[in-house]
Amino acid sequence: MEPFAIVIHFNIFEHLIVGTSFGHILNDSPPPRAEERSIFHQLEQAGESWAVFTAAKPSFEEQILPGLRAEKGDHFLTTDDFLKAAKEGKLPSFSWVTSAGRHNEHPPKNIQAGQKFVAQIIDAVMKSPNWQRTALFFTYDEHGGFYDHVPPPKACPPDDIQPILESGDVPGKFDRLGVRVPMIVISPYAKKHYV
Repeated sequence: MEPFAIVIHFNIFEHLIVGTSFGHILNDSPPPRAEERSIFHQLEQAGESWAVFTAAKPSFEEQILPGLRAEKGDHFLTTDDFLKAAKEGKLPSFSWVTSAGRHNEHPPKNIQAGQKFVAQIIDAVMKSPNWQRTALFFTYDEHGGFYDHVPPPKACPPDDIQPILESGDVPGKFDRLGVRVPMIVISPYAKKHYV
């Protein structure tokens, strides 16, 4: 029996998918070679099952990974497909679930819609026959400006690509972590009451 990993993610960002921004400092499209580094390509090469489940079409994942979408379109599904697969115990080894659209918690959206979405996904996973072999990672892509009171520490750069800076951009490198972002791990494997 294979273990399952599920990521619930709000407002997807390319760093989580490909591990680098390729020097981009804005939320613009990464270069075509980004696809070669995506977690989905790595899962495919390792022979692991995977799917992207999204509440909105087209998903951001489809937009930044058009080659993968063209080649593996049957792996890009809806959140309704996720709920059905969870109920039937037919989740892939790796599920990427993203809110997008009406479940987005960015201001001025109603965060209750986003939290209802998260509760629905978590509930489906915990009631799934797959639950005993599952680790669910719930995270956001940014802090929202309200979360962290600790200055970001230094970090080693993810690659040797320099930031693409325009006139007027604040100079800097990718050698500092950002502010901390909340993440919750929900799993029978998780250590109880641990922060």
